[in-house]
Amino acid sequence: MKKYIYSTLIVSFTVFLFLGASCSSDQSKSNNNALDAITGSSFTLKVINQHNTPENCWIAINNKVYDVTNFIESHPGGDSILQGCGQVATDLFEEKDHSQRANELLADYYIGDLNNNTK
Repeated sequence: MKKYIYSTLIVSFTVFLFLGASCSSDQSKSNNNALDAITGSSFTLKVINQHNTPENCWIAINNKVYDVTNFIESHPGGDSILQGCGQVATDLFEEKDHSQRANELLADYYIGDLNNNTK
């Protein structure tokens, strides 16, 4: 009986590992956001450039990276925030007269730092 239970556990674990390793790379973008945030707190511009849609919007301001996807609908400036999706948006942010509250809100969306290292 113990051999049967042991064999079942091994087979189950092996199937679990196999299925986890063979997951499609076409997972939802929200899963990619979570994965990116988990795997590191430093993001290259190449990674940030991949998050360039209203459904998946990352911006970099003053070498900090923010996932503002959930803020887009409530952004007081409307769709203007979309201009910065997937890029360094420091100039866009600073040329607008953002309130102190806007600067404080950034902390809620902070996910890491911009890695300016091109290696």
